[in-house]
Formats: sequence, C-alpha cells, structure tokens
Amino acid sequence: MIISRSDYQQLCRDASSRLHLFDTAAMGLGATFFVDDVECQLAFNEARGSAQLMCEMGDPKIGSEADVHRALLELQAAFVGQIDAMFVRDAINDRLLFTTRIPLHDRMTPANLAGALGLLTRQVQGWQAGVLAGAMVDYDHEFANRVAGNAGMSPIHA
Repeated sequence: MIISRSDYQQLCRDASSRLHLFDTAAMGLGATFFVDDVECQLAFNEARGSAQLMCEMGDPKIGSEADVHRALLELQAAFVGQIDAMFVRDAINDRLLFTTRIPLHDRMTPANLAGALGLLTRQVQGWQAGVLAGAMVDYDHEFANRVAGNAGMSPIHA
C-alpha cells in the first residue's frame, strides 16, 4: 500500500525524534537536516511510494575535481542492480551529492527510517574519510585557520 503525504510527514517527525533532530518537521517538509554531521534532504514521491534522500558530499579542492568525479563514478558502478543510488553534481547549488531512493510502505517504521538514514550518512562519511580523503575541502580546518589569522595558503587552493 502506498503511503500518504500526511503519513509520510508523521513518519518523518517520528524518525526525526529518534535521531534527536532539533526541528522534527524539517525532514518531512523537504528542508535541510543533519544526521551524523551530514547535510541531508528528503523529497517525497507519493506516486513512486518512496522518498529521495540527498546527502551533501562536500566540495573537491581546486585541481582535484577530475580525481573526485572518477572515484565517485567507480563507486557508483557497484550500485548498478543493487540499489537506486547515484552521485550527482548539483550545478545550481554547485555541490556534490549522494542520492538514493528509499522505498516507503505502510509497514515502514520510524525506527526503520531512522536506521536507514543513519546507515546511509555513515556510508557518506566513510567515503569522505576513505576514497575522497585529502581531495575534499575541509571547511572546519579552513574556518579555524581564518579565525586564527593564519596567513598560509588556504586548503581550498592547495
């Protein structure tokens, strides 16, 4: 049975509570939310009985874009026939995303949804720390350098 928009929004509120999110309505409304420090959005598709999860991957350092895109395409090959997932470049917002379809049904529980979101965001973190390590801008480090007045070269341009 296909889940209704109101049931989806309640499912998202309950999953948000399980994930200890500050704004429990954001997820079900398509707004940005964070799980395991990964920026996410969910888009509900009632006709497909699913939600499309989009996770921010980060920004490649200048000069490493081709290597990052190659690594992501190689990872994506493992998804074929397994899950509806891909890496995309959002040209409008100039960002890299991991996106996957989460099938929804009337037996989907808040615990299942929260668990799936946690598993997927931890996978994003694993890619960031693994195959993408050193190739992505470290904004926390960049910010700390700027606050400390570090006059050295920015990691964005390194």
